[in-house]
Amino acid sequence: MPKVAKTLTKLEVDRLISKSSLGKTNYHRVGGVTGLVLRVSSTNSTSWILRASVGGKQRDIGLGSTKQVTLSKARDLAREYRDLIDRGIDPVEQGKRNKETIAWKRDSSITVKEAAIDYHKNNVVAARSVKESKHFLSSLHNHAFPAIGNYPVLELRTRDVSKTFEPIWAEIPRMARDTLARLERVIGYAFVVNGIDDRKNPAQWKNNLELVLPPTARMMRLKNGRVENHHPSLPFGMVPDFLDHLRRRAGNGAKALEFGLFTGARNSEVRFAKWQEFDLREGIWTIPAERTKQSREHVVLLPRQVRELLIG
Repeated sequence: MPKVAKTLTKLEVDRLISKSSLGKTNYHRVGGVTGLVLRVSSTNSTSWILRASVGGKQRDIGLGSTKQVTLSKARDLAREYRDLIDRGIDPVEQGKRNKETIAWKRDSSITVKEAAIDYHKNNVVAARSVKESKHFLSSLHNHAFPAIGNYPVLELRTRDVSKTFEPIWAEIPRMARDTLARLERVIGYAFVVNGIDDRKNPAQWKNNLELVLPPTARMMRLKNGRVENHHPSLPFGMVPDFLDHLRRRAGNGAKALEFGLFTGARNSEVRFAKWQEFDLREGIWTIPAERTKQSREHVVLLPRQVRELLIG
């Protein structure tokens, strides 16, 4: 049978430390738990070690410095580790998992509002237009934060999201749809950042909220209890008369509308156009990426009427 180490007192352990010679690492069994050892390094730093066989391999498992862990606490830890080993559990790996769990719980306590601000800072401000960047947070602030802004992301459920959006789904369907899409990105971002990969995004539309909320396209047609269609289009045959009428109107607004009709450009692209974007000799208008919806530079061919409008 292996020799059983004598159970040393704190005073006896202190004497061992004081008698240890510098320049050499010493190991002393202190008893009380099989394999519990006092390590005195060559620089006279001291720590507790549990020597045990884990998975068929001999291991020295650190239990902490003697300045932070008392002899009594070291024996308690050694017993806990021995119990884990007897049950086939590696105490070192178990400790790592426990630390990861604590860190995960701390990170996952981030609220919906905090996650939105973090996502906005890292993903929206630099990549989107000023308008989109502003609308991103304002829509969430107005329509989501009052109900679920202070919810920890991990505690948010699909029913919480559906209850938040039900009151505005028919009232402002387009805004509700856009806000929900932004919330879905925020929650998805928080899940990825915090390593949450075993849960469905509670703000997910596909195969989730679409099962309890009607399509927004239908809501926009039925807004306020009546059928609403898109703005009526102008019959092609009436376009010449409309342009003639438009040209008789004074002001830059009429000219801007005519400019937009001939170029097919978006409202903001027309309103914020700069002279340096035009090459009238080549007959092209180069809209920079930061002013386009797709964030890509867009070249528009200018017909004769537009060039005359710009020169005149």
